[in-house]
Amino acid sequence: MFRNAIKWAAIIGVTLAVTGAAAAQGQRGQRGQGGGFMGQRTSVPALLANEDVQTELKMTDEQKEKVKAFAPAQGQGRGQRGQGGQGGQRGQRGQANPEAEKAAETFVKETLTPDQRHRFQQIHYQVMGIAAFNNEDVQKELKLTDEQKTKFKDLAEEERTKLRELMPQRGAGGAGGGNFQEIMQKRQAMTKEYNEKAQAVLTEDQKKAWKDLTGAPFELRQRRRADV
Repeated sequence: MFRNAIKWAAIIGVTLAVTGAAAAQGQRGQRGQGGGFMGQRTSVPALLANEDVQTELKMTDEQKEKVKAFAPAQGQGRGQRGQGGQGGQRGQRGQANPEAEKAAETFVKETLTPDQRHRFQQIHYQVMGIAAFNNEDVQKELKLTDEQKTKFKDLAEEERTKLRELMPQRGAGGAGGGNFQEIMQKRQAMTKEYNEKAQAVLTEDQKKAWKDLTGAPFELRQRRRADV
């Protein structure tokens, strides 16, 4: 039962980390080619290690080997696995980890080609979903108003709360409770719901700019972790 609980934490916890970090750090802004995604500590190594992402980026075997060595090293720096990056160097929830951000930014720049970095950025914005609109780079590119920024911040926090509620709780049959497919379907439906809410906040020109930022649609498939 404990092993199953870790699976749910590993799957849903990453999304919570992405959403929470974006909401907390969206105003900081990011520099360099890595841009907005560097503020999302846990998601960069996770995305780089994802087979679908590697295929989309057409990574070479050499690049994959570098990612294979980099991702676990970053995970150890964040604390125990399955905690959504909430231990180790992360500190209190919502706090930035400049060292981890810099390491990820450097790794991406040194490992990926310019075209790969550009596509990776697009993929990352898509995966972030509504949380991406709390990123300063995105806000500048879309020319969001203060009113829109407030709406996106509230929506991101609302989604984060609902995502947390999806995670089965320990005790009273909570650990390992629920059905994996059912939970993932609810998560996907929730993502779709909040993406639609985000589009409703944007003007037509902003919607076009957002499409340019995110590029061609990319589906990140969720898999069970076999090693937990």
